[in-house]
Amino acid sequence: MKGKKSRAESGQAGTARRDELMLNGDLTDQIRKAFAGRPRPHVVTDRSRPPITDRQDAERLEERGRDDLDWWFLQRNADALYAMTPDAFRYYLPEFMVLGIAKSSVSPLFISPVFQMLDPGPDARFWSDSFRRHWAGMTTDEYEAVKAWVVTMASDNPGWVDDVVLSRAFDTLICLSEFQHELP
Repeated sequence: MKGKKSRAESGQAGTARRDELMLNGDLTDQIRKAFAGRPRPHVVTDRSRPPITDRQDAERLEERGRDDLDWWFLQRNADALYAMTPDAFRYYLPEFMVLGIAKSSVSPLFISPVFQMLDPGPDARFWSDSFRRHWAGMTTDEYEAVKAWVVTMASDNPGWVDDVVLSRAFDTLICLSEFQHELP
């Protein structure tokens, strides 16, 4: 069929892009180095949120540093990112990504919030205040690490995350990184 790539061709393109994004080592190192300067926040949970699942999940992280998190803990507290303060979000996000790429026979539920949060698309006029507080203002290295992670998730987990969701997430990250100094 004309214009359609085979799965093999798409996978090769994804691998080539991933290699391009990870020039300085493996993805885990890239993520950890990019976010290494983020201090542990004093306040983790956004207490203005109602005490439902996402807030309860975030509260369970309050006593743990990001190095103390493990795959199963995040799996049991999958919605924590939704109820974090912006500083806590940026501090814990790298560990969600690193643990999300770990090989498992179970899909990591805790990465779904990352993709759902990145769904507003590349038009900043439609971004919510909450999205801006959590995602705008990251460093170039942090955006590059998240983009590399999205590409890895797309190439290593075909069919797990919808192509449209992956595309919107990547486009949103491109917009965030290109206009990082102009965004309010």
